[in-house]
Amino acid sequence: HHHELSVALNDSLPNETTTNKTAVDDECNYYIGVVLAVGAAVTGAASNVIVAKIEQISSTAIVTYSGVGGVVLALGYGVLVDPEDKIVPNFAMVTAEEWLTLLMLGGMGLVGFFALTRSLQLIPPTTVAVLRAMEIVLAYGVQAVVLGEVPNSLAIAGSSLVITSVVAFAAENIFMTCAAGRFCGMH
Repeated sequence: HHHELSVALNDSLPNETTTNKTAVDDECNYYIGVVLAVGAAVTGAASNVIVAKIEQISSTAIVTYSGVGGVVLALGYGVLVDPEDKIVPNFAMVTAEEWLTLLMLGGMGLVGFFALTRSLQLIPPTTVAVLRAMEIVLAYGVQAVVLGEVPNSLAIAGSSLVITSVVAFAAENIFMTCAAGRFCGMH
């Protein structure tokens, strides 16, 4: 019994091999996350420019066709890649709370993408990109309210720099427009 107990304890305690494997997995996941975030930034920037270029197509049409494409990609992912194999083959495995979360995310994504496409048709993509930097600051607020995690002083300092940059960029655009005589009551 003593030998079985020690084997059971050894199996339940983290050993050097499992600890090293976890650290390597965490580091690998970190770099995968960085690559995916950079990929999202690149494709997002390209998408911003493309949407601004096709201003003759309505925002509603862009959102609709993007949504249809998103559904096709999501179903393909769910059938071919989903590691939990949960949503596509068995809807009943998804709890009501998970469905509510998914529907809320979908709704927020839809509203956000519509606002993004419309703004890209009204103002330059670089202005939209700078204004979207406010997402960083807003994420800290949502994080504090929803998760109860208050950002540290470094995060608050960084957010202050973002806010200052966005305000300065917006002020520059207003002053440049005034200088061109298209604003401030002049024609």
